[in-house]
Amino acid sequence: MFNEKPQATTTQDFRPFPYCDQIIIAILLVIIIAVPLYFDVHIHSVFDLSKITILYVLTLAMLAIWSIKTILQSSMPASLPGGNQQHLSSFNLSPLSKAQPLSLPIVAFLFVSGLSTISSINPYLSLVGTYKRYGGFISTIVYVSLFFVIVNFIDKRRLSSLLDVIIITASAASVYGILQYFGLDLYHWSTSFGYGIRVSSTFGHPAFFSAFLIMVIPLVLIKIFSCKEWFKAYPYIGILALLLIAFYYTRTRASFLGLIVSNLFFFSLIGKKNLLADKTKTIVTISIMIGISILFNVNDKASVVGRFKGSINPVHLNNKSGEKTENLQSKHLAEQDLLAQHTPFDGSTQYPRLPARQHRSDGSDKQDHYWDVDLAHKLEGTTLTRFLQYLTSLRIIYDYPILGIGPDTLGMIYPQYVAKLHREMNEQRGFENQNRIHSDLINITVSTGLLGLGVYVWFAFAYGRMVWKGCKKADGSDKILIIGLCTGCLAYFVQNQFSFGHIPIITLFWFLVAMSVIACLPVRQAGRPKQFKRLNPFKQFKRFNGNLAKYIFCGITICLMILLITLSLYRYKADIYFEHGRRSLGQYKADIPTQDGQKPSTIIPINEAIQSLETAVKLNPLALNYRNVLSGIYLKMAAIGISKDPESIMEGLPDNFSHEQTTMWFANAIDGAETVQKLYPRDYHSAFTLGQAYHLLDKMSDEDMSKNAIKYYKRTAMLHPFKLEYRNKLARLYAEKGRYEDAIHELKEAKSIAPSNQAPYLNLAKVFMNDGERYEEAEATLLEFIKKNPDSKISDIYRLLSYIYLKTAKWEKVLIQSEKIIQLDQGDLEAHKYAIMANSRLKRFEDARNLCNRILDLTGSGSNTYSKYAKDMLEVLSGK
Repeated sequence: MFNEKPQATTTQDFRPFPYCDQIIIAILLVIIIAVPLYFDVHIHSVFDLSKITILYVLTLAMLAIWSIKTILQSSMPASLPGGNQQHLSSFNLSPLSKAQPLSLPIVAFLFVSGLSTISSINPYLSLVGTYKRYGGFISTIVYVSLFFVIVNFIDKRRLSSLLDVIIITASAASVYGILQYFGLDLYHWSTSFGYGIRVSSTFGHPAFFSAFLIMVIPLVLIKIFSCKEWFKAYPYIGILALLLIAFYYTRTRASFLGLIVSNLFFFSLIGKKNLLADKTKTIVTISIMIGISILFNVNDKASVVGRFKGSINPVHLNNKSGEKTENLQSKHLAEQDLLAQHTPFDGSTQYPRLPARQHRSDGSDKQDHYWDVDLAHKLEGTTLTRFLQYLTSLRIIYDYPILGIGPDTLGMIYPQYVAKLHREMNEQRGFENQNRIHSDLINITVSTGLLGLGVYVWFAFAYGRMVWKGCKKADGSDKILIIGLCTGCLAYFVQNQFSFGHIPIITLFWFLVAMSVIACLPVRQAGRPKQFKRLNPFKQFKRFNGNLAKYIFCGITICLMILLITLSLYRYKADIYFEHGRRSLGQYKADIPTQDGQKPSTIIPINEAIQSLETAVKLNPLALNYRNVLSGIYLKMAAIGISKDPESIMEGLPDNFSHEQTTMWFANAIDGAETVQKLYPRDYHSAFTLGQAYHLLDKMSDEDMSKNAIKYYKRTAMLHPFKLEYRNKLARLYAEKGRYEDAIHELKEAKSIAPSNQAPYLNLAKVFMNDGERYEEAEATLLEFIKKNPDSKISDIYRLLSYIYLKTAKWEKVLIQSEKIIQLDQGDLEAHKYAIMANSRLKRFEDARNLCNRILDLTGSGSNTYSKYAKDMLEVLSGK
């Protein structure tokens, strides 16, 4: 297969170092199998850290082995085959020369990424990558190193076997994905991707799984059309059907586009000769691809085509289509109520508004619509989300044009820019923070600037030129091989313009690029090794000095590889402890007897969870996520410690809530959050933790801590402007300090962020009531919620309206609201009481008596304030 021509023996075939090459090739095979298939449920980053650790450890191990081989070869006499002159030259130049014409754009991309990392808004984050994404500069170095290892140690003879390994790996993942669809998965994942069951196999997300499959499908086509005997091709046709079925179970639109474009590319360039060489094989292959595609896309709204149709629907953006947020009111209303205080000062949360819509040139008041708003009106769902991402990215690129914001730092800056976009569109809505733009071109430009984009285009052009030249010189199976490998890369490129890369698919991409280089290499590059004569003493001395520098370089490389491998394993171990601590926080309701032998009580083994989280931080002290979670736990412990009866909340652990221990919880929370703020100044989670900590300290201490609380609450709102909880907290503190106008401002911002959430409306109404009994404005606020959300039946809204009408003696309205509450909850005694009062005032005594009897029926023989009230009212009404 692939026109295997006799190749001259290279120096790698000579002894005494055959095992280095064999070990490196074996590691490459392990990488392409393990990275897609391996995951670990014992860590928190199940599908991400597990894969990147495997990739790091194995790639760094290959680089160390390569360095060892180079050192050993350098010490050999030059007259021996495989001696130092040729192989030291090979170590330094062969990978670059073999990778031509891609070596220059790849090295340039490394250089630009390095500069972007140095100038990043957070250099450390750009170096190591953000949690669960790991797209930092180190990862880029690892991917590029993997590429050069493949180019240097894999020859054309091994390409066929390497293709088989990749196809078998994809087949195993597909079988697992299909089993997931039928509910036969060993694990029950808690993540839902919508649109029915969308399988993710061993990749953690359907988009990543589908991207991997569309990159492997062209490799299967290579095998099908390269096989001369039909019985060798038909097993691959069966695998093709398997991969397509698994693909359509993912229901992913970006990969669907990649599949269509890449397959059109493959069948357009493969040529009539190859297609007509075996007509039956070609007809069966194309029929299977078309048949499966039709079968999975007819009359199914959740199919890929159905998802495309569902994305183009009119949707209004005038503060009515915000994403649904959780009901923050519920039974924890008291904790939601007005949690923030804010004294205006320089840098307040009055964000700059971009220019308003321009008026028409004819002087009319009607505003022009911007093209982006008009288009947004026609989109919804994830399509709308991605469109808004693209618009936000353009604003980031405008501010960071040359080197971008730095790799993997988007999550630090995205909320502020998307908030500006929404304000420009005269709209406020909730949104999820993003750490990736769903377009590779835009993501590259945001991260590494226009320089990075230029290198990206250069690389794509150089690759296309290399493939074109290779196809012109090749024929038969070699041409099919080159076209198929290029098709796999094209599938990655197309789907990545509407999604983003993940560890397994990026790894496969670099494999395919390296394999393309090997397939396009002229045969003459695999030349016969030169025979070297023994050098004279002067030349030997000169060679020794040159080798010494290479010994030092290779030695440093080996030490660095060992260090990075160790750090990778420490990071992995840290995530094990983090996940153990996280699970310990959620599982505990264990019945354990109390110390005095009384009945079992429910306790929380919080100490074990905290110890695990602390260990995770020790193992990976710069991990943003670990420190934020741990600081949050410290803060919760401190909040329990200052509650009225902490022992009743966490019985069995009284020592955790002594005055000294509570003080320590506060100190740990503040120290941890301040450390995060120093390392990651744009992190809003730690700023919010500091605001909450100082807010609680302000309540329990004589010292005024409100200024610090305000400062950090305001910083949180600045870093993440459209987060409802942050506004509510700030408004509550303002209300507690009697700064009602500031509280009103924040709550108005909060209700514009989430117009479908009742919490800011309730809190705003309460502020109006507390600020000089402004009942009319409180009533208007609650009626505004009802008008905007006519289908929402919220008892708390009706109850507060009843109270307002009670205070303003609007008894008919009190009765109406009380009856609405009773319709929702017939056992609501407070609503019955309000209704009795209203009926009594309206002289509807019989209705009042019936409601009193109803309260007595609901309370039964029990005695409480409501039953006592009902009895008293019956006595009062007995004479009426």
